[in-house]
Amino acid sequence: MKDSLEQPRTHLKKIDAVRAIAILLVFIFHAQSRLFPNYGITSYDANGIIEATTFRDYVLNFSPIAFGWSGVELFLIISGFLIHYGYLSHEESFTWKNFFSKRFWRIYPPYMLILVFICFNRKAKFLYSMTGLKQFLTHVFLVHNFTDSMFFTLNGSFWSLALEAQLYLLYPAFLFFRKRMGVRKAFWGLVVFSILCNVIGQVLHIGYSFAYSWSIMQFWFIWAGGAYLAECHFKGEQVFFKGRGFYSILFFGLAMGSKYFEVTSSYQVLFVTFGWFAFFEWIINTKWIFEKGIITKVFTLIGTCSFSIYLIHESFLGGLLKSVDIIPYTVRNFFLINVNLFLRPIVVFIIIFMISYSLYVFVEKRSIEIGQIRRKKGKF
Repeated sequence: MKDSLEQPRTHLKKIDAVRAIAILLVFIFHAQSRLFPNYGITSYDANGIIEATTFRDYVLNFSPIAFGWSGVELFLIISGFLIHYGYLSHEESFTWKNFFSKRFWRIYPPYMLILVFICFNRKAKFLYSMTGLKQFLTHVFLVHNFTDSMFFTLNGSFWSLALEAQLYLLYPAFLFFRKRMGVRKAFWGLVVFSILCNVIGQVLHIGYSFAYSWSIMQFWFIWAGGAYLAECHFKGEQVFFKGRGFYSILFFGLAMGSKYFEVTSSYQVLFVTFGWFAFFEWIINTKWIFEKGIITKVFTLIGTCSFSIYLIHESFLGGLLKSVDIIPYTVRNFFLINVNLFLRPIVVFIIIFMISYSLYVFVEKRSIEIGQIRRKKGKF
């Protein structure tokens, strides 16, 4: 999920800061799911209202952390923005060979390294079983998100990497629609297409299938939205002229409200995405934010390593959360138990970040450099 381009330094800092927000959201969401197993309420009563009865239910299901999964949507917006902005900036020298070469060398070598590590870390004979081999091959070719049986195998986060690779393949189709009807109509056409797919899923009772509800058909508009924002930004235009903060809060509020009712629960992604659209445009067009200071440096560094963090965090998260204890059990009371619960994910994130930084420096960054050298020589 890393597609940085040669843009002004302050612009890149903002993008990396937003990447940091996205990966922190995903990490916190997965940490909550490990610390509070089965917290997610997806059942509704006869009136179609979510069956949340306690204060704990509402906190775990309606707090911002409960919507940390939307970090994936934010990643897709960033990807669409950067790739299309690069296309607009270098259209005369744009070649599909270079485009797919950049995507391959940025993502695939680090991904394959972690994939092989996960497979051999499971069992020595994992790849010799038919199930194991099938899981491995579908992940190698990034098609494991086509069926529910393979969707979350090996690593629960890898489904979005397959989705993004498929979005790269659809980029020529997006450019075709953009050329025929303009980027605005192309984007809104994909929004309508996503809604229609959602309605069809509910009518045919296939909306609960991850392979369908989280498919490229229903997520394409998110990536296209990033491209739409890029084109507006490139032309000096804006999608949300005023009140971006208001629109962002409004759409996030609608996402939370839509979860409460069964009939609207499947539209959480739609509302969250528009919330991120407004937020992202606000960040891009704000001059004073993310300019200086230690917080900027920390967020920029986290954002730079966000792809590596995304690759490994699920593999280490569960074990580290179980093994890391900040406050000894013998001195705990109710207050200290909650402090310990709060501190554990922070310490675990620092550990995972340190591992990810090494992966970024020695694998991800090196892979990008190899790709650049090969493109200079006219190779893929």
